[in-house]
Amino acid sequence: MTDATLERISVAREGGVFRLGFKYSPRLVELVKKMPDAQFDPVTKTWTSTVCTQSLEKLRELRWEGLLSTDPDDLVPAGEQLVTIKSAHLRAGTVRRPFLVHIAMRDDELYRQLVSIPGARWEKAAGAVSYPPHAAVALADLCASGVVEDAAKILQPAEIVVAYDARIGAFTVRGDTRAADVFAEKFPAHDVVGKWLEKGHDVAFADDFSREIYHGERARLGEGFQPEGMSLELYPYQRKDLAVALARTGLGVWSSMGVGKTAIGIALGHQLLYNDKSVSRVVVLVPPSVRTQWRNEILRFTGCPESDVVVVDGDKKKRMAQYEAAKNAKWLIVHYQAVILADDTKKIGELISGSVLICDEAHRLKNEQAKTHKVVKQYSQRASRRLLLSGTPVENQPGEWYNLINLVYPGVFGSPIDFLNRYAYPGKFGGYEGARNIPELRKRSKVLYVRHTLNEIAEFLPKLRVQTIKLDPKPEYQAVLKRAHKEARDEIRAKRVSEMEDRQKRSGGVTLDGYERDDVEAGAEMTAVGMLKLLCCSPRIVTGSESQSAIALVESGLIPDEDGPKVEALRTMCAEMQSNGERLVVFTSSKRMANLVAERLTEDGVRHVLYTGDTSTADRDSAISAFTTAGDDKNPGPTAFVSTDAGAEGLNLGRCCSTLVNLDIPWTPGRLAQRNARVRRVDSTATSFLIVNLVIAGTIEEGILRMVEHKADLADAILGENGGRLQTTGRGGKNVFEAAMAEWEREQEQK
Repeated sequence: MTDATLERISVAREGGVFRLGFKYSPRLVELVKKMPDAQFDPVTKTWTSTVCTQSLEKLRELRWEGLLSTDPDDLVPAGEQLVTIKSAHLRAGTVRRPFLVHIAMRDDELYRQLVSIPGARWEKAAGAVSYPPHAAVALADLCASGVVEDAAKILQPAEIVVAYDARIGAFTVRGDTRAADVFAEKFPAHDVVGKWLEKGHDVAFADDFSREIYHGERARLGEGFQPEGMSLELYPYQRKDLAVALARTGLGVWSSMGVGKTAIGIALGHQLLYNDKSVSRVVVLVPPSVRTQWRNEILRFTGCPESDVVVVDGDKKKRMAQYEAAKNAKWLIVHYQAVILADDTKKIGELISGSVLICDEAHRLKNEQAKTHKVVKQYSQRASRRLLLSGTPVENQPGEWYNLINLVYPGVFGSPIDFLNRYAYPGKFGGYEGARNIPELRKRSKVLYVRHTLNEIAEFLPKLRVQTIKLDPKPEYQAVLKRAHKEARDEIRAKRVSEMEDRQKRSGGVTLDGYERDDVEAGAEMTAVGMLKLLCCSPRIVTGSESQSAIALVESGLIPDEDGPKVEALRTMCAEMQSNGERLVVFTSSKRMANLVAERLTEDGVRHVLYTGDTSTADRDSAISAFTTAGDDKNPGPTAFVSTDAGAEGLNLGRCCSTLVNLDIPWTPGRLAQRNARVRRVDSTATSFLIVNLVIAGTIEEGILRMVEHKADLADAILGENGGRLQTTGRGGKNVFEAAMAEWEREQEQK
């Protein structure tokens, strides 16, 4: 007797359902699951299926295969008209995910079609696919085509339906072709929907998302909004951005650093908390360096009592008490390091529901694999409004853009895989790199953020002069740098490859294949370049380093015992500025370089403060306060603010200085822009600023400058700036670096 003959299904009818019973068999389970509305009853250990034409047909197929013990036609009285059900039904969901599509019959192709809609999520408990508001247009298309039944008439029926389709980045008007033409011609310059309603037309938005986008785009062209009760008078462009933010539940503010993004966040919170009284709390996530600055500006601009603002800091016991106090406060300021702590995550989660979530320096969240991003993503889904602030939302590849936009409007771009397959290239060693279909991405993204560049608001900013000084080193030092450029890179590369091959041999593996060797050499190349970059800053900071790559460079015998021309040039500049009663900000990527500069300024008698990752919170606040406070004859204050990139985000240092010096060039244009924005800001007191980039002539630093320019093209393209020069490219971050270095090396060989 075969297994097939043992597989028998009993079937009976109970009102509107067929009940099927059988001994457990994976094969039978899969067959029964394909029946309409198939559900397992754990009490009776049987399956049920809705009585309809499709279920009767499925039972007949089972009968023909010899798997059914009863003739299903005997269960349907003669003359009974069975209904034919749709493959899927649209049902009402929750407030945040208002649509549910229940799949009546198992259909893999239909399932793939449903989950391809942006924002789709399988809800196991409900046995359905759920959607956010902005999926209404796509669901309406499925209903119109007959794939999905809108039995409850959930999608708004009206004479004219206005919908924003995030899949194409444009509005659609349904129900009246003439209305569609009028809308395309008049919006956003005119309130088309308002005019239709005045004339008595039956007009509806397809969903809340469409309504938000409509009013937000109208707000871009309006006069803007100035909240009552604020001591801060917003600039015209800030008032417009605030009006857009008030019309939306999610918005990215991607304006350049220094144009006043913080003011927009505070104004939004002030209006919703104190004027509208529509929210109970604003939760602000910030880098540790700007907690005090946010607190001070909230108090200064809103005039609220100090008890309204809680800043999280200190040990666990102290933080837990602060979260408890925040229940009765209006503003909660939390630094990103605290967000990922288990106890803090729970407490913030309890306070975030129904609150406004503001993420300052939001580019810190662009890595979806990072724990901080995962936690903040949960917050964004629970908050009533989301405002993300960053001047550098994308630097390396479109995946960063997706991750931030997904926090603004979760699910608006669909799945990350579909997004990356559309707008990036598969990487050689896995992952994604480069960018493509940029014009399309720009069109889909334009309504999801606001942005103003420094050029746009130049009338409100101090004048700026950027000077790149190429220092000519001593002949002997110049010769060392030229030799080190090639020899040190070769030394580190060979050593790294040798170490990897030895490790593989010891573990019983074979030597590196071509791809593995390329990958190891690329990593060694970056390490070598990093050391050469430090060498350009000062040979002394390489000599004392304990890293393997630095040791390899030292062992090559190429390192001179000197501070280098950058330190010498800076010492001269600081001495001159102190004698003139002026101040300057000094940035470097290296903590060792910052400490070396501080030591030399101390030797020269130049007043200064030091700001690095090792500086305590109290000392950081003291350093900022001392530098930004106007001095007098008795207490002139520090001349120099010496900082690593720990101080490159959020700080406002332009109140008492007019010069910024970059001792080295960062790897990304965003980091360079972040540094420069610490001084040239809309609230700066100086009338003009000078930014000085120090570069050692004829060295790899010139190549790094070129790489930064290449990387800036991607952000310009997505944001539609500088003519959108980049339309498509297969270059990822590593390829951009390699191309820039190769181009620079060719130029050096020709000299």
